[in-house]
Order: sequence, then structure tokens, then C-alpha cells
Amino acid sequence: MEVKSKSVTSLLNFQNRSNLAESLYIFALVIYVCANYMFGTFLTRYFPGMWLVYLTEFSGIMMVLKITFFDHWSRKDFFIIFLIGFIFWLSYKNSYEPNCFYYYLFIIGAKNVNFKKILQAFLISIAVMVGITIACALVGAVPNLRITRVNDPVVRFALGMIYPSDFAARAFYWLIAFTLYRKFKFSLTDYISTMALTLFIYFVTDTRIDLILMLLLIVSVWARPYLYPIINGIGEFWLMVVVTLFIGLNMLMAYAYSATNSFLNLVNKVLSGRLIFGHLAFKKYNVTYIGQFVYQEGNGGIHHKAFNYFYIDSSFIRILLMEGIFVFLALMFLLWFLFKRYYQLNLMLFVIALILIVLSSVIDQHLNEMSFNVVLLSALANLDYWQKEINFSKRV
Repeated sequence: MEVKSKSVTSLLNFQNRSNLAESLYIFALVIYVCANYMFGTFLTRYFPGMWLVYLTEFSGIMMVLKITFFDHWSRKDFFIIFLIGFIFWLSYKNSYEPNCFYYYLFIIGAKNVNFKKILQAFLISIAVMVGITIACALVGAVPNLRITRVNDPVVRFALGMIYPSDFAARAFYWLIAFTLYRKFKFSLTDYISTMALTLFIYFVTDTRIDLILMLLLIVSVWARPYLYPIINGIGEFWLMVVVTLFIGLNMLMAYAYSATNSFLNLVNKVLSGRLIFGHLAFKKYNVTYIGQFVYQEGNGGIHHKAFNYFYIDSSFIRILLMEGIFVFLALMFLLWFLFKRYYQLNLMLFVIALILIVLSSVIDQHLNEMSFNVVLLSALANLDYWQKEINFSKRV
């Protein structure tokens, strides 16, 4: 009886410790996501950037504490984690770009954390923050940026964000998280509400790329019974080969861009001029091992005088040139690892979500921004919420 009592007590202590670690993670995640979110809005008028930096650093410290004192890593694994983290930190210091470093901490810290709770925290946090931002913009507490494209009379609204396309991208990534939370199963109400959100975002921001991506996501939910067997039949190896070639082709087109090439000019036009600036980035900067500072000035925010626009939109080109080849290769390994894990767990819905994220990321810069994209946190997180349904369906 005494042995049994000790084992029960030990189990309860382990459970309490796991719950505490998970709560610590979710708390840190909410702090980081909210701080990271505000950097992309005019709310910085009330929350100075230095405060947000302190909040970000505080959340990072909490991740280090969880990894060190709550997660069970062998000495060898812990040393490897520390070494890789140190290289990410060096890249951060060289490039002045912290996103990959903090994303790395949260990926490692997500070990055994229920990914359903991660999605819940993300969905609620972003929904509340966006609601507050829009309300502030509508009452005039923060600027509601209005812009038009060249030779286009359509007015685009940012509703408190620093740029309309950022607002649209945020809606796309939020919809990805919502769809995963719903296990790629929509009720009629879900279809109506997600379509309404998609159309609202398009009419407000006039962002065609995110409109297409959001429509593809909704169609994927409807076509789920047909898509799953096809994706499963391709297999993770060939899918990753295709994804790698797609990313490589995107970067190669930017590198080789020439105004005299009619095909590349057409692609550049479809991508709203992104090939030109990707090409300029490759001309101005060499690829480094551990990152470099890349001076950029984009359209986001309010400009009081003329400026020379230069901004790298593609997440992959951005990470390669700014964070260095080590971080870029780590990202490619992470994508491979995620596809492999999703296939092993038979989670085709995650495969579809990651494919759409890759499609978005060759165009936008939000792949490694946690206030946009939290799907990469699923690398080490607990995915039982989705696994239980698969196992139950197999038994039936």
C-alpha cells in the first residue's frame, strides 16, 4: 500500500508540475504575442517601443526557465539546444531582427504543451487586440491609414495597423489557426462567418493575394475528404522536395530578375513588384553565415517626407539575407521536420495549413512572426487533440 501511495503521490506531483509548466508557457506566449502584435500597429503611440521590448525579453526569460527547470532534456540535448540558441542569438544581434531567436525559444519551450491551448491563447489574444485596435482607429484614438495604389482609385484601409496588407495577412493567419482548432470541419455558421471575414478583409484592404489564400483555405475545408488521400499519397519526401524547389525557384527568380525578361516581368507584376526588390536585396547584400543588418524602409506607418522605398517581403529571402545561412537552413530543416511529423501522425489538415503558409511566405514577411503565425510551434507540442479523433475513427 505504501508503494502504491508513493506512486500516486509521484504521479500527482508530475501532473502538477506539467500543469504549472504549461500555464507558464501560455502566459509567456500571450505576453509575447500581444507585444509583437503592437509593434505592427499604431498602438505604440500609447505603449512605447521600449516597454514592448521589455515584455518580449520577459517572455523570453520565462521560456528559458521552462526549458531549464521544467522540461526533461538529457545533458547532451540541453547542450545542443543551448548551442543552437546561442547561434540564433548571435544572428539576432548581428541583424537586429529578434523574431527567429524568440520563435526558437518558444518552439523548444512548447515541448509537451497542448497545442489546442496554444491555438486558443493565440486566437483569443489576437481577436481581442484586433478589436481594440479597430475600435481605437474608428474613434480616432490612433490613425486609420488610407492609401491607394498607383493608377488605382480604390482606397485601402489599415484600421489601426501600420499597413493594409499587414491587416489582411493577420486575418489569413488567424483563419489558419481557427481552421486547425476546428479540425478542418466547418458548420454552416463557420462557412458563413469565415466567408464574411474573407470578404470584409478584401473590401477593406483590397489585398488580392490574401483573398486567394483565404478562399483556398475555406475550399480546402470543404474538399477535405478528397484532398487527404491525394496528399497522403504524395508522401512527405516528395512533398518536401516540391516545397524546397518552390522556395528555391522563388528565390532564384528574384536573384535572376531582369527587366528585359518578359516572363519574369509578368511574375513581378503578379507579385506587385516583389521580384524587383528581392533582386535589389541580392545585389546590395551578400549571404552571411550568422546574419547582418539590412537597412529597409517600407510603406508601413506614416511618412512625413519622401523616401527611397526598399523592403524585402519574401520571408525566405528575408531570413537568408538578414539572419544568415545557418538560420535559413534551420528553417528548412524545421519545415521538413514538421511535414515528417504531420505525416507520421496522419495529420493531413496540418500539412494543408503548412502548404498554404509556405505559399504566403514566398510573398509576405510574416512566417517567423508569432503574432501572425503560431503553426511552427506544433513541432514539439502535444497534438493529442487531433490524434484522438483519428484513433477513434480507426477503431470504429
